[in-house]
Amino acid sequence: ILFKLGNCLYYLKDYQQAVVIYEKSKVIDSKNFDVISNLSLAYYFSENYQLSVELFKSSIELKPDNYEAYLMIAVSLEKLSKYKEAIGYYEKYLKIFPFDTDCLYALGKLYEKVGNPNKAIKLYKTFSELKPDFPEIWKLLASIEYNIKDYENAIFSYNCYLNLNEIDFEAWNNLGNIYLSLKDYENSILCYKKALNLNEYKVEVWENLASVYYVIDDYEKSIRFEKIAQDLKKSVSLT
Repeated sequence: ILFKLGNCLYYLKDYQQAVVIYEKSKVIDSKNFDVISNLSLAYYFSENYQLSVELFKSSIELKPDNYEAYLMIAVSLEKLSKYKEAIGYYEKYLKIFPFDTDCLYALGKLYEKVGNPNKAIKLYKTFSELKPDFPEIWKLLASIEYNIKDYENAIFSYNCYLNLNEIDFEAWNNLGNIYLSLKDYENSILCYKKALNLNEYKVEVWENLASVYYVIDDYEKSIRFEKIAQDLKKSVSLT
């Protein structure tokens, strides 16, 4: 009866009261997997992540094939900022379910957070092979590759992303910057113009365009675009 009452409270999202009832049920039967599993979830949704971790571990002892617990432990540990431990549990889960895109995404983001871009790239690429029509994964890949100056792969990833979402100003601007770094002035101009079609008030893009035209000896356009940039700066300072 206590367990069923706990379930009712849980489904009503009254997690704190559910914890109280589940704890009473646990006293009666501390080896009941369902009680321990539901209690761990109730603690998690009550934002008591440390206790949820301990109970998820107990649930694994009771039922070793409770693989979802590995994922929940990883998420809870991440919320506790215990990143190294969280990575270990994400990795354990991925060994069992290597094509779980939610886990690939979460672990990739965590590797980014701890400053391991190469690990993140590997996970995101696996994700992109499984779901090539998911725009966000291409943007994540492109952003990392852009930041580590892996321009060849960044161009590919940005183009994949922009084929799925062509109205992203930042992506067009970054792609223009890449082409500029590679001295591909024609493509850099094209990308900057695409960016300006989306937001014509960005000073940095007008300045970038002015720089490109200066490099290719088109001084008339360089001066014109630099003047637009300066006028925009003045208008911003007056507001």
